[in-house]
This record gives sequence, C-alpha cells and structure tokens, in this order.
Amino acid sequence: MLNRKISIIVVLILLIASISAAAYIYFTEQSLLKILGKIQAKMQEVKSFHYRTDLETITAGIKANYKLEGDVDMGDKGNPRASLLLDLGEIPLPTGFGTAGNVQGELRLINQAVYLKISGLSDILGLFGIDEESIGSKWIKIDIKTAQEFDPNVEKVTEFQPSEEQIKQLKDLIKEKNPIKVEKVSSSELINNVKTHHYKIIFDKSKFKDFIVEASEIVVGKEMDENLASTFDEEIEKVKKIEIDIWTGKKDSLLYKASIHFEFFDEGTKTDSVFNLSMNLSNFNEPVNIVEPENVITFEEVFGNLFTGFMPTPESIPSIEDSDNDGLPDYLEDFYGTDINNPDTDGDGYKDGEEVENGYDPMGPGRL
Repeated sequence: MLNRKISIIVVLILLIASISAAAYIYFTEQSLLKILGKIQAKMQEVKSFHYRTDLETITAGIKANYKLEGDVDMGDKGNPRASLLLDLGEIPLPTGFGTAGNVQGELRLINQAVYLKISGLSDILGLFGIDEESIGSKWIKIDIKTAQEFDPNVEKVTEFQPSEEQIKQLKDLIKEKNPIKVEKVSSSELINNVKTHHYKIIFDKSKFKDFIVEASEIVVGKEMDENLASTFDEEIEKVKKIEIDIWTGKKDSLLYKASIHFEFFDEGTKTDSVFNLSMNLSNFNEPVNIVEPENVITFEEVFGNLFTGFMPTPESIPSIEDSDNDGLPDYLEDFYGTDINNPDTDGDGYKDGEEVENGYDPMGPGRL
C-alpha cells in the first residue's frame, strides 16, 4: 500500500512539474502556455496574498480531508515571509495502534528559518516514549541554511530554472506532442467577488505520457531511469480522469482559483482512488502580519530530546546474556516473545537470532 501511494505521488509530481516547466514558455497563439505565461508574469508583480487549499482523498471508499490556509509576503525579496495553518484530521497509526487525534499545525517562514508547531501528536510521540508536552507545545525552529548544509540538494532543487536551450527544446516538444489543450468554460464567473475567466485544461493521456518521458530527458539531461519509467508507465495507465480548472481575473489576469481532480483505478487491488484539490487566492498586495513566535526550541534540541529517551544509562543498559546462544540476547527474547532456552523457537531450522537479523519472524512463518 505504501509503495502504491508513493507511485501515485510520483505521477502527481511529474504532472505538476511539467505544468510548472511549461509556464516558462511563451507562444504567440492563444494557448494554455500563453495563459500560464500571462498569469506567471502578473503573479510576479504580487507582493502578498492569502491562500486556502482543501484536499479530499477517497481510497477504497475511505474519505479524508485536509485543509491548509495562510499568507505570503514577498515584499522583501531577500526575506520572504509565509504562514500556514493546517488541519490534517486523524492520522492512521501502524496496525494495532488505531489513529492519532485531530492533528493540527502551524508553520511560519521568517528570516530564512522555518518555525513549526503541531498538536494532536501525543499518540504518535507516545510510540517513542515521548511526552508531547516536551516538544508538541513548543515551536520547532529549522534553519534553512543548516538544512542545505545537511543536504546540498535542497538548494539545487529550489534554485532550478530551465536554460534558454531547454526552453526551446520544451517548446518544440510541446508543439510536436500537443499533450495539453485548453478550453474557455466561462467569462463571467465570480470568485471572491471578482469577475474571472474560467479555463479547463484537457490532457491527452497517451500524448502526455510520451511528453513526460521526453521532457524529463531535456530537463535532467539523460533518459528517464528504467525503473521510474516503468513505474510511471504503470501508474499513468491507472489514471482514469484528470481535470484541471483555473480562474483568472478578467481585468488583472491574476490567479484566483485552481482545482485539480484525479481518478485512479488499480486493477491489481481493484481499488478506486479520487483526489480533489481546490486552491483559492485572495487579498493580493494587502498588508500581512507574520511575526517570529515565542517559546521556540531548535531542530537540534528536538533531536536531543528524541535521543535522550533512548540513550542508555547504567541502570537502563539491559543484560546481554544469551542463555540459549542463538544470537538473540535474553532481553530481546522477551521483546519478541521467543523461548529464552530454545535457540529455534518455531522449529524451522533457523536460530532465532538469524531470523531477526534477516527480518524474519522467529515465532513462525513470514517476515517481521
């Protein structure tokens, strides 16, 4: 199930990435790319705005809803500020542990640092023996520069922009493949009391699949990895419907609303999945107030707290005695429920220690 979700995410990322790359390209004819280019040009003039995003997922009849809302202030290009309120609802825990409580959070980006505060994690933190009050009630500060030092690829990804040659190649490829078309639905819809043009973006699945494969070669500079290409091909075949709608101001060409609707069907598991995402933008260029929070704990201190609970003390170090010499210490025999005096508890010919080391269940058939 996890691999399936990751595969679907790969498809979504590739889809969104292709649209983002296309926004850099400008055609003279009235097309999707011309519309996106105009929106991009106008949005670059915006200094601040408010946003609200609603995501609904339905998988095998199980519905989940997520809400994100906040403000963005780009008045100071060297120090952009942003805030985010999120409502993740109940989060499923590992089998046997039920679900976490109503998970809510707040995020702020200020002075090249991210501040994060999340509540409702007591059940999740409890799995690690951590009291939510020791972390959950505080703002966690993550320094972006520190994150980039930890993983230099963070900066590389965020700063990527296609070269002029790549833009030309993508432009020619789009003309050749023509994977996306646009239709004007209406010119008189009101969004946040603003008259807008409503456009529907239409995908040709077979042409779009070929476009993504070849576009990735242009952007990355090499052919798509065989495994990723195979995964993408399998997942794109599961896509039954893709609908994207955008609403732009009639007078200002600003983006006021965007919605995405995906429908998937997995033939192997006979499972339907639906994703509905709606984003509304408003309050363009109005003042916003995003301040540094109080009661802050650093990311490094959080890890210190996490490891404190696991660092051994003289009193907590367990005995390493192995009564049956099966490679599994007595204290782990108790953890796994195996027989402390029987080196092969399930009698399958493998010692308990061997099975655990290789990921197998020492109490019976199957993996841990």
